[in-house]
Amino acid sequence: MKAQLANLGLDSGRLVFALRTALASCLALFIGWKLGLEHPQWAAMSVWAASQPGRGMLLEKSLFRFVGTVIGTLAGVALVYLAGDNILLLALGLSLWVGLCAGAGNVIHGLFSYATLLSGYSASLVALLGTANQTNMLELGMDRLLTVLTGVIIALLVGLMFARKSDEDALVWRVRTLTISVLQALLQHARQQPFSQPLEHLMLEAAQIEEALEPHSAGSLRSRRSVQSLRSVVFSLISILTWLTHQRTRIDGEEFVTQIQHAINVHELQSPLEQVVTHLKLANEACDDLTLSQALTELGQALSGRHTFRERGKLDNYSVSGNVVLHRDWVGASQAMYRTTSLMVMLGLGWALSGSPVGAYVLLGASVMVTLFSTFENPALIMTHIFWWQLVGAAANLICQLWLWPLAANEWQMLLMMVPFILLGVVPFAHRRLSSGSMDYFMIFLLLSHPQQPYSADSTHAIVMALAVVAGPMLALLAFKLIFPTNLVRRQQLLMEAMWHALPSLIQHGTPFNFWQARMKHRVLKLIAMTRKNGLNWAEHSETGLTLVLLGQCLHHWQQIASHSTSEYHQQRHQVWLKRLQHALNQSPQATIELLHRYARQEQQRTPQPSLMAERAALRLSEYLPRWQRLKRR
Repeated sequence: MKAQLANLGLDSGRLVFALRTALASCLALFIGWKLGLEHPQWAAMSVWAASQPGRGMLLEKSLFRFVGTVIGTLAGVALVYLAGDNILLLALGLSLWVGLCAGAGNVIHGLFSYATLLSGYSASLVALLGTANQTNMLELGMDRLLTVLTGVIIALLVGLMFARKSDEDALVWRVRTLTISVLQALLQHARQQPFSQPLEHLMLEAAQIEEALEPHSAGSLRSRRSVQSLRSVVFSLISILTWLTHQRTRIDGEEFVTQIQHAINVHELQSPLEQVVTHLKLANEACDDLTLSQALTELGQALSGRHTFRERGKLDNYSVSGNVVLHRDWVGASQAMYRTTSLMVMLGLGWALSGSPVGAYVLLGASVMVTLFSTFENPALIMTHIFWWQLVGAAANLICQLWLWPLAANEWQMLLMMVPFILLGVVPFAHRRLSSGSMDYFMIFLLLSHPQQPYSADSTHAIVMALAVVAGPMLALLAFKLIFPTNLVRRQQLLMEAMWHALPSLIQHGTPFNFWQARMKHRVLKLIAMTRKNGLNWAEHSETGLTLVLLGQCLHHWQQIASHSTSEYHQQRHQVWLKRLQHALNQSPQATIELLHRYARQEQQRTPQPSLMAERAALRLSEYLPRWQRLKRR
């Protein structure tokens, strides 16, 4: 059966998920109506929004959907009461609120981001529908909360019966395998043997593991802690890979080789992690390279933190938390905030000038689209798909409203007439070529439906409302293309700019090095993932990112000498070098390369190891200079 479905372009797992979600949304529709809720269709919409194939994501998304709805509803009701009958004031207040939520949602990670974005457009839904339809705001707000709660509960009850548990064991196995592979590469380097696996392939595996970690953190505090400990191990391996990528001399000492081999052996046998940590400590004692020694210390701390979690279910903050810092796209977030606010202000002014309820629906559709999809890698592309699916959903709704509902004798029959339209979307939702944006078919069909008796079909009003809502994706598409255009290539450019400009901040703002390095590692992994999706040379970008990690380590050594050297002369010289480097970093990559070469020449006798690091960093920067020359100066 699976093979036959695959030949038809259908994903069997996604088909089963879509079918049970569609049936659950129909169930929520009837239960919401039976409970006497004013908008039972909102309960059905919440089922689609909250449902997830994985149990952890289902639990957490359901929770955050309700939390985001509560905050958004309270904000929407408050804005309506503060604005009174002043449409312009309401539109401006909503623009500011939704814009702030869009900006914050682009900085925060995971489902916290979803809740933040949801609190933005939930305020729009309550405020705009209440104002357009002259509805009592408290009643509408309470109805919104109850319908969402109903939908979330139905999604949970149905989903928990069928949703699969996250396969954490597979992820743990991948991290263990990567750890063994990196240690084997270190051993092969020490023995002057060729690498059995290219280092760039190990970096790619680290990037892919990082992408897979976030979904596994959902559902419980234990899952979040587990992912935190695994991420700490992955980040610590990046330090060793950085050293291997730029190292040209071997580590002398049989004891070092022996202890690394023992660490590999016990890890392959899945022995307690404390045994691996013990051998890493012994290898570290036999290591005569300061940078590699620090990398081995990081790995030992990360594995120790993982062992503590497995034994006690808690994290050792010293071993784990300080080694994990995630990238935050502040530039992209500010652009999302400005884009959302400016679009809503323009549409709000149009609504205020026209005074038509249609303006409220246009503003509502645009606020949802420009907010919710601002975190997507290529929002303009998905907007095109969403537009067509919303058009199909609106057409289905018009057929239901204008042709079928006039035949219904009561609300029960109206609800029954909606069921086939909901089920019709199941197959496209599971089709590989049609699935993108297909959920909006259900959302728009349900949003435009209001099964209530007595019913009188008004074709003009129904068509105008449908067009007003469907205008949302087109307006959002224009915003994503014209107001701070964004796509995956642009996001990659912003990421590389953030990586480069983080270097002078290490000097200027006194950013703690461990914090800086952990964040840079996450950025390198994101850069690999982005370039691979863009079809670019991800292996070269991997080395490009690791070069900045090396440069940061070099800079840190300068800071250590400037602060803790026993020679006051060395301290003063390196304080001057740091000021020069800060100026060069702000000036251009070429100036940075020239300064590093000059440092290596002048300080080779006084500080040989930092000089060698500076020379390597300069050579690597020269190799990938065109990539950094395209960055914008601040």
